[in-house]
Amino acid sequence: MSLFPFIENETIDPSEVGALIKEYEIDIKTGKLTGRVVRGVDALAVWAYLALKSKRYNHIIYSYHYGEEYTNLIGYSYSEEYLKSEVERYITECLMVNENITGIKDLEINLVKDTLSMKFTLVTVVGSKEVEIDV
Repeated sequence: MSLFPFIENETIDPSEVGALIKEYEIDIKTGKLTGRVVRGVDALAVWAYLALKSKRYNHIIYSYHYGEEYTNLIGYSYSEEYLKSEVERYITECLMVNENITGIKDLEINLVKDTLSMKFTLVTVVGSKEVEIDV
């Protein structure tokens, strides 16, 4: 029920959610803005890219729930199983802040020297998209 009796609560059709989500496109290879606006699953992939590239607790402009913590694992000699489970947990914690993201699947992690490469499918309310990120 609304505070004003003449205004009825509006419900958003799930098929319209994708049109409401928009973000400025980023070229993943260069990390620079392209100048275009993307919507739907592409916008959520840009949001995920930015969230996974921002260190948690480092920037006062973001809440403490925004950002990643998996870079704390780089430089230590953890077993591959432990590394994969921790990175998956950190990624899930980072991305679940957005209510339009429902999960990740098909996670692949490679650690070569000081570079952590991740590839996964981002599952959202408007569709799925494969995401690749190097840290």
